[in-house]
Amino acid sequence: MTPRCLIPANREATADTATDTNTWRPPTQVRGDIARAVFYMAVRYGIEQPSGSVNLQLSDSPSVGMLSFSIL
Repeated sequence: MTPRCLIPANREATADTATDTNTWRPPTQVRGDIARAVFYMAVRYGIEQPSGSVNLQLSDSPSVGMLSFSIL
């Protein structure tokens, strides 16, 4: 993992961000907000939908093919 994002949106975020081809690590100050948003989406969209749409699932091994999201 690259120790920091090379072109962060927020200059102060450089020291505690990281990225590679499979993952990214946002700034510490927003990680909790992002985790809450992801959990909210999983609760809202992770249940069986009447329309038969695809359910969102959280996973420690995210995969586009398996329609899973996130390592929190």
